[in-house]
Amino acid sequence: MDSVRRIAFEVQGRVQGVGFRRFIERKALSIGDMSGWVLNAKNGAVKGEAQGAVHNLERLIEAMKCKRSR
Repeated sequence: MDSVRRIAFEVQGRVQGVGFRRFIERKALSIGDMSGWVLNAKNGAVKGEAQGAVHNLERLIEAMKCKRSR
């Protein structure tokens, strides 16, 4: 069984006004077994924290990387 970890993230670039925060929220919900938060920061970034099993966090990180690189 994977151990539980917490990550903090900040994604910069063109991430506000394009649905990125909502994408992260929905992706985390679809992966499941995860808690946390995500918001649009004043500096233009999307910030958040997520807690869950390591393999679930890795899936979330990969999804953010793939979505961000498009």
